Amino acid sequence: MRNEELRLTKKVLLKSMKELPDEFTIDELMERLVVLQKIERGLKEMSEGKGLTTDQARKRLARWLS
Repeated sequence: MRNEELRLTKKVLLKSMKELPDEFTIDELMERLVVLQKIERGLKEMSEGKGLTTDQARKRLARWLS
């Protein structure tokens, strides 16, 4: 998926923009965009069956934390 450009929709972007304060820095905006992109990438991977279930993730975390 590295070479594939992940695209955001206006709907997702506008919803996120409404949640920003009235004044914000460019850095804050860019951080928000990166987070949105990562969320969209994760959702896409999950829809393609490339993710872990909650139980699988808990089991992995339990091994790392023990």
